[in-house]
Amino acid sequence: MSKIYVLLTKNKTLYNLKSTFFFLCIFFIGSNVFGQKTWTGVGSTLTATGNNFNDAANWYPAVVPTSSDNVIMNLIAGATINLSSSITINKLKIFLNGNNTVAKLDVGAYALIVNDSADIDILYGNPNTLLFFGVNNSTSAGTIDFKGCATFGKTDQGGTGNSSKVNINGNISSQITFRGDLILGPLACITSGNEFGEIIFDGTGVQNFITNNNSSASNFKCSFNNVTVGKINSPWVNLVIGTKSYVDPLIGNLTVNQSAVLNVGFSRWNGSSTGGTLALKLQSKLILSDVTGGIQGSNFPSNFSTYILDSTSTVEFNSTSAQTIPGAINRVFSYGNLTCSKGNIKTLGDKIEIFRCLTLLDNTTLALAAFDAVLKSNIVTTAYVAAVPITPNFTYGTGRFVVERYLYPQKSWRFLSVPLQKFADDPTTPTINESWREGGTVPVSTTFGTRITGPGIIAFPGGLDENTQRGSMKYYDMVSNTYKEILSSDLNSNRRIANDEGYYVFVRGDRGINVASGATGSTTLRARGKIRTSNQIYFVNANSFQSIGNPYPSRLQFSSITKSAYMEDSFTAWNPTNIGGGYGVGRFQ
Repeated sequence: MSKIYVLLTKNKTLYNLKSTFFFLCIFFIGSNVFGQKTWTGVGSTLTATGNNFNDAANWYPAVVPTSSDNVIMNLIAGATINLSSSITINKLKIFLNGNNTVAKLDVGAYALIVNDSADIDILYGNPNTLLFFGVNNSTSAGTIDFKGCATFGKTDQGGTGNSSKVNINGNISSQITFRGDLILGPLACITSGNEFGEIIFDGTGVQNFITNNNSSASNFKCSFNNVTVGKINSPWVNLVIGTKSYVDPLIGNLTVNQSAVLNVGFSRWNGSSTGGTLALKLQSKLILSDVTGGIQGSNFPSNFSTYILDSTSTVEFNSTSAQTIPGAINRVFSYGNLTCSKGNIKTLGDKIEIFRCLTLLDNTTLALAAFDAVLKSNIVTTAYVAAVPITPNFTYGTGRFVVERYLYPQKSWRFLSVPLQKFADDPTTPTINESWREGGTVPVSTTFGTRITGPGIIAFPGGLDENTQRGSMKYYDMVSNTYKEILSSDLNSNRRIANDEGYYVFVRGDRGINVASGATGSTTLRARGKIRTSNQIYFVNANSFQSIGNPYPSRLQFSSITKSAYMEDSFTAWNPTNIGGGYGVGRFQ
């Protein structure tokens, strides 16, 4: 194995090239693939000719840095360095060295783009030294874009009375973007009143927001205005915190966009007392691994005035410790997808609504305690519960699930079931009056429930809503091979709604739609109780049919349903949208 040594003397870089070939072609482009530009303007130890970042006279070599240049600014004295136009560079290093020294780099109204890493710091042992970086003018709408790792104030000065800081300054019109890791060291500071209008995390992969600023002193805090995770891209952002266990609070909004993930981990990132909005947009995700504090014992971001969690977004409570899930009392009224993982118990802190999917992983238990969890249904989607572990998965106090089903406006027979535990398993399971008749009171339009009609006594709450020749609600009886109607006697006797067979219900609309009007409308049927889990077994007599309703508030995978070898290998389903059949109100398929 031969070795060829190439010495590039200008930057003292030695390359060791191992090769079996004696064939080497080297292209010299300057002294390196990326050139190096050293600041010689004000605040430097060199010629100190001016303060314009875009002036070639202030650099060595005397060329304005470009996107292929690594920039070094070693400052020792007070200076304000300004951009006079937008500029893109490769790497950026700024060091301030000196006692009781102040220096500033002001982007102003322009754009500074750093294609690679940035390191902005104060050298060790220099007390009372201040380095201001960013947009130092209160009215300039400047922007900064770090495409690599950005580190601020990493050198721990140590000792008492040392107030050296790296101030990251902005204003309400300015914007700073991080596409790699952001590291805030012990000297990093964003002073209240000097925040960027928006801080954006917008990488294409995993980004770590690492803060080692553990001081609780107000002059060392990092105040944030509006933070956006995922502007165009969908990064996965992890909060990695020091001993303080939290990131300093936001004044404005915390927004997670696209398919971005904000993994708070064991940290906290709350709003300040002035409010703001926490928004999970589109397919974004918030992961919480739990720490003491925040909302009712969890680290769900607190103190925001408004919470907007899109129906397609996800919140995952991901801790091996017990966690509390915030609800209406905390202004968190609804979740899109709610995931509980890593075992232990997750407990509702108040009533919640779920618009998409409730998922339990790793043998986790969801405790409803005294609060309801509403599985919402609307014209767009119907919430459901994903397959749950075999071990205990739900516990109840006085709280229950409320299972909804939206029905579009069409007069037809619907084949519906109630995925709640039957009376034998839960004596509190609701009656027909309490559920689809909305308490059985005088029917008025509320967008919920429907009228149950038939031949018999009209009465409220126990009795039919209107008198019709045949019943509008019935169930299949396998023994007689007929459909049996729900009569006023069933309603008077408080017949429980949960059964195995399901029901045929002729739906015209909600409780306000009567027979005589001939009208139709949409409605949502709902029932409150304990939901069924685990295997459900049905018996079918020989040479017979059986009506089987979906026992779960979940999607069914027909291929996973098992049956005895003597049963016919097919299912027949009811299609209410098919206008075939004798009356055009649906048919079997």
